[in-house]
Amino acid sequence: MFSRVRGFLSCQNYSHTATPAITLPSSGSANFAGVEYPLLPLDQHTPLLFQWFERNPSR
Repeated sequence: MFSRVRGFLSCQNYSHTATPAITLPSSGSANFAGVEYPLLPLDQHTPLLFQWFERNPSR
């Protein structure tokens, strides 16, 4: 029974075939609907919504 469990667990490791879901551009900006947006670092202590409004006061 333990050999079956070990075999099952070894089949669950797919780390060698994993690919990143998102690849970030190296330019530091992203284009969406023809508009360039800068890729800015996130502050881990401030909620994302507050960071977005502080950087975009006209919205």
